[in-house]
Parts: sequence; structure tokens; C-alpha cells
Amino acid sequence: MAARLLIAEDDPFNRRLLRELCEAAGHEVEEADDGRAALAIARRDPPPDLVLLDLSMPGVDGLTILRTLRESDATRNVPVVLVTASGDQAQRALGFEAGADDFVSKPFRVFELQQRIEQLLRRGHLDDDNEPAADSSDAVDPLTRAGTARQLRIGLDYEFRRATRYDHPLSCIVLTIDNLQTIADAQGREQADGILVSLVHGIRGFVRSIDHIYRSDADEFTVLLPQTDLAGARNVADRLANGATQGSIWSVPVAPTPVLRIGIGSRDETTQSPEDLLRTAVDQIRRERRIPTLRPSPESEPP
Repeated sequence: MAARLLIAEDDPFNRRLLRELCEAAGHEVEEADDGRAALAIARRDPPPDLVLLDLSMPGVDGLTILRTLRESDATRNVPVVLVTASGDQAQRALGFEAGADDFVSKPFRVFELQQRIEQLLRRGHLDDDNEPAADSSDAVDPLTRAGTARQLRIGLDYEFRRATRYDHPLSCIVLTIDNLQTIADAQGREQADGILVSLVHGIRGFVRSIDHIYRSDADEFTVLLPQTDLAGARNVADRLANGATQGSIWSVPVAPTPVLRIGIGSRDETTQSPEDLLRTAVDQIRRERRIPTLRPSPESEPP
């Protein structure tokens, strides 16, 4: 669902990141680095399809811009997502009271922000045409509800840039089920799909809310771990390996026994790009961590 978006953000680094993730999703982007420029662009005919608006804009602040947009017939119905570095609930309440459609905090969670943009654009399409918009197949894997491989590329690029700028650690874990096709041949596709769903559910039990899970291939998942160094990533990988070995990560009886491979990549002085980070984890899978897992009994509790 390609759209024209206005990014009103005074920080050039954040503005560039927002532009890149919006353009990667197929949208056309205009930028404003102060409140007066944002209002001038928003008042053009036709107005943008959606505005990403920083609350702390210089010249004219974000709340004033928002109220001005809501007072005009031409821009009253343009979706506005407020962006702020603050988690202050009072500020959020003021934003919604002024007419904001949604609210996100810095640092951005790329996958979450893209979902919210698509939802608002889809809602606007429904309002305009009175018919459902096509669901985006690029946002969420329909089987496991993990992010897609396309979302992984966007999220990895964003987190790598942020980690480089602020000198924060960044790691990723890649997991693959080595014998998924063998299980599908023996038990059927539905059983193999159940294993994939169980694995994602199990991974969520071992990671934080700020971590991102993506289905990066048919039998492979990548977990992006912001602000996590190599030791922290190894700790997560070990817990996942133990859960797989003991069978607690699977919520369905599995036969043949799944074989899980786990690889780790972590940003260091040799990591020059997001691709380097991911390649380190994938190469490790090929070399090392082959983990046969136990079959849970039918009485096993889901993780």
C-alpha cells in the first residue's frame, strides 16, 4: 500500500532512519526539520497520506502542529503518529487529546512502527473506499506471526545503525530445524507447521519484549537482540538449546526428533555491516551447534 508520508523530525539521524524504513516499505517520503516547514508541506494539495510528527519540533512544537492540522478541513482526517523520546503518560494523553492517531517512542522498534503505519493507512483506505484493503504479506509471517525476511533486513539495518551511532552492543541468533523436511515427510505438513509455530512460541519465552523474531527462511528464524553483547547472546542461545534438548520448547509431540542448529553473531571491531553480523551467525550454524532435541511426552505442558 504505497503512500505519501511526511516525516517531521528535527534530528537528522532519526529522520534518515525513518525515511529509510518508510521507503523500504514502498512509500514516498517528504521531510521537514522544523515545525513551520512541516505545516507548509502538510497544507499542500493534496496533503500527505500520513504524518510522522516529532513532539519536540523547533519553531512550532508538535502539539501545535497537530492541533492546526485537526482544525483544517483539508488535513483533519490525515493520520498522525506522534514520535517522542519520552515515555511520559501525561504527554501521551495530551497528544491523543489533540487528535493523534497513534504514538511511538524513541528508540524506534522498526517492526512495530511499520505495522502501525500500515494499519493506519489501511484504516484510511477503508474510510475512503468502504472496502477492505489488501493485507500486507510483507509484514508478518502468516503461519508463525513472526516478522518476515523482508522485515529482518529493515530491522537489522536500523538496529545496526543505531548500535554504531551510540556504540551499543548488538547481537543476533539464528535457529534452524535441520530435519524439518524429514518430519514433514514422515508426519505430514501440518505437523511440521506445528513445530515451527511451537518454536516461535518457545523463543518468545526466552527473549525480552524489545527483541525481534523473524522467519528468515522456510525452516529458519533469526532473533535480533538490541543492546546485547556476545556473552548475553550466548546466555540466550544456551537457554534456547536447553529448552530444545529437554523438549520444553515444543508444545506438540514430535517425531522424528527435531534437530536444532543455533548460531550467534555479535557486533565487534570486525563487523563492518549488518550483513557481516548475520553472516557470522549463519556460518556458525554450518560449523558447530547441532542440537538434537528430545521428543516431549503427550502430557508435556506447553512452554
